[in-house]
Amino acid sequence: MCFVCLFPVEVEENIIKDRLSLYLYENIRSPLDEKDPIDHEIIFSLQYNDNVDYYYYQERDNGIFSREYSLLLQQEIYRNFYLAGFRNDTIYDDIWSIDAKYLIESNWKYDKKSWKTFIGISNCWDLKHSIKVLLEERKSFNIDIFLIPSEISFGIKTMSDFKRFYHEETIRAKFYVSLPLSWTLSKYIRTNLSLVIKSVDYGHYRWQQKLMLGIDIVK
Repeated sequence: MCFVCLFPVEVEENIIKDRLSLYLYENIRSPLDEKDPIDHEIIFSLQYNDNVDYYYYQERDNGIFSREYSLLLQQEIYRNFYLAGFRNDTIYDDIWSIDAKYLIESNWKYDKKSWKTFIGISNCWDLKHSIKVLLEERKSFNIDIFLIPSEISFGIKTMSDFKRFYHEETIRAKFYVSLPLSWTLSKYIRTNLSLVIKSVDYGHYRWQQKLMLGIDIVK
């Protein structure tokens, strides 16, 4: 029998001004054929606030090498209006886009920073150029599991021109251990174990589930 205790935690809106998150997963194994190179699997992810989101995946399986990555760069240009560039490259598909979107924040006092909705248009290049309707949903909340500070976040991105429907979903569950970087405690590093589930369909559907080592640097 297993009991899980959840305790909600209220966090002030301005307690975190900047956040840099790094995640790493690494796996080395021997191939089935001893003549092949050593198999390996590497995942690296980097996030900085809402401005940068980078994901890199590399694998060699029985001597067959593959890699993929995605990169999102975005910046607020005027009162909740954002301009973003996006690239997703795999062995099956390669798309990139320039997005213009508007941020709709929650009206709830404690949800204002944790629940975000982006709507806009995406000037997208895949097999051909097309304008797509863009919708993004992001939700995060803090809980304590067995009195360990934790954060669970959900992210959904969809793009459609009413002929094709692209989507990406990400779930992260972080379990934190905080280490201060200064005597004033104004800046600290938070190591975590992060369960990451990533589902992507930009012309080819696939999903991954990994337990990664993460580091958050916040102030």
